[in-house]
Amino acid sequence: MKKISTVVDLLEIINEYIQYLTGKICFTDNGWPIFSRDQMLYEYPDMVVPFPRRNSLMVNDKARTAICYYCPDKQIYPRFCSVINDLEVYRHYLAVIEPDITLTWDMDQEMQHAIMLVDQLFLAVLAVNGIKVIFNTRSGFELAGYNYQNIPRHAVWASGFLGCDNSKNFFDASRYTSKLLCILPSRLIIYGKNDPLITEGLNLLGFDFHYYPDYHTASKRRLA
Repeated sequence: MKKISTVVDLLEIINEYIQYLTGKICFTDNGWPIFSRDQMLYEYPDMVVPFPRRNSLMVNDKARTAICYYCPDKQIYPRFCSVINDLEVYRHYLAVIEPDITLTWDMDQEMQHAIMLVDQLFLAVLAVNGIKVIFNTRSGFELAGYNYQNIPRHAVWASGFLGCDNSKNFFDASRYTSKLLCILPSRLIIYGKNDPLITEGLNLLGFDFHYYPDYHTASKRRLA
């Protein structure tokens, strides 16, 4: 797979993934991969680390550690291009969280769809090779219900709030919690900082969630 530097490159990666997955997984009429319950994770990992930090000395047990992509886009794109070569790396870990390419509500909707699709296709490649996957709640403009219909409910999902401003009011927080009501996670991994209003909303709605410190915070704690 070639290096990703333009939108056209991203679309080519999507086509390559679809060709690879054809015959290995079913698709919806709209071209989204359909995941089965046995491909998803239903337990909390002991630790969550970004792919570039996967060999850190802080990782005591890879089999109990989830790999995430809460990191800059420039560190994510190479993984799209080498996913097949990386399969043996992923097999050592408990699960892999869906990539977190930058996606904002004000992007063109077609671009939002493309980003969400390539993220899901990446997970589909892992899933058909026996690697457990965890979906990411990242979505743009009112697309959660539409683009998550192909994913079983009541599994572990993940969210990352690094680089995001805290909610200013309950309306801000409700945009996130309303999304959760569409996907109904059984457990929720939250990587990075705590958003107090979102935490309050999660507690009010009765969601089971657990905060995991980001890598730099965890490193500082370990050295303290």
